[in-house]
Amino acid sequence: MAQPPLSKQLQKLEEELGTQLFIRSGTKLILTPQGALLNERAVQILRFVERTKTEIAQIGPDISGTLRIASIKSYALNRLPPILGRFKEKYPKVNFDLLSTTSLQGAKSVRNNLMDIGIIRRYSVPDDLEYVDLEVQNWFVLFPKDHPLAQNGKSSVTLEELSKYDLLLPKNSIVSQTIRGLFHMSGFHVNVCAEYEPWTLGARLTSAGVGLALAPITIGSEFRNSRLAAKVIDSFDFSSTISVIYNSYSGLSQLSKTFLSEILGHAPNHERE
Repeated sequence: MAQPPLSKQLQKLEEELGTQLFIRSGTKLILTPQGALLNERAVQILRFVERTKTEIAQIGPDISGTLRIASIKSYALNRLPPILGRFKEKYPKVNFDLLSTTSLQGAKSVRNNLMDIGIIRRYSVPDDLEYVDLEVQNWFVLFPKDHPLAQNGKSSVTLEELSKYDLLLPKNSIVSQTIRGLFHMSGFHVNVCAEYEPWTLGARLTSAGVGLALAPITIGSEFRNSRLAAKVIDSFDFSSTISVIYNSYSGLSQLSKTFLSEILGHAPNHERE
């Protein structure tokens, strides 16, 4: 398109919206905050149109298509593979586009319609996304199997015992603040030698002797039969909820609804109606 007609169309768009969308610097156009928002919404609309076309083409007796799933790393590594295996066996025409990521990035990808479904920790679910609770995960302290606290015959560990050792906390403000608060309220000092991300790094740092990591059950179960032992913190029920999220604006496709039913049906402690 030639420059003059394009300039006229951009000017007309700005007049229609009643705001400046571009800053003109010589031959360059720089988006204003209003222009950036319009561009973001336009991209979302185009993706939604393409998704709608795909879903219409897939309507039929057999469920098919590509399901895009963003999942936190701990769930993607442990819980998700067998669920996808069962789903693929039931619906062989379904393919997957998978993203292993953080809760915040997973929520962003669902909001922007880059992913159909997200599996994240509930404390990171934004207000503009719908969610269904999947399971509650308990948290454990990981120890090398030759560590004194791993060999004392107890199934749990106290805050007083932990206060004598260097700890590794997840690089997440909510989890980190909760643990620090538990120590403070109990009158014990917490020795945090490092904060880590992703979750699996905590287990590997513990194996290397850097410190004792606090990790969710999915990570604990992955390493418990190797070089590590895992114990709960005595007298404290510390857990976090895993939720499935989706975009309420674009809704759930038939494929997404079918998968949601499947994943909830196999969740360890999901409350079924």
